[in-house]
Amino acid sequence: MLDKKNFREIDFYGRSVFVETCFTAYRDSEAKTCMVVEPDYTDFNAVLIYDQEADAIRILPRWQTNFVLKDEAIYIIREQFDGQ
Repeated sequence: MLDKKNFREIDFYGRSVFVETCFTAYRDSEAKTCMVVEPDYTDFNAVLIYDQEADAIRILPRWQTNFVLKDEAIYIIREQFDGQ
């Protein structure tokens, strides 16, 4: 379930990105990226890249990470989304 209390919100080029609290997110404005990593930084789970030319966000997922688009927001979650 996408309960916002289980997420940290990041503003990423005008789009709200909600990262599940089991992850850590690092935003790099110069590189126009946001890396979603394990809390101990042992592995990355996803990279979001802002494509200025297309005015779009590209998502490069890794295994164990799921993405849900809901109400104009991006949710990055570890578990399978049940549709709620």
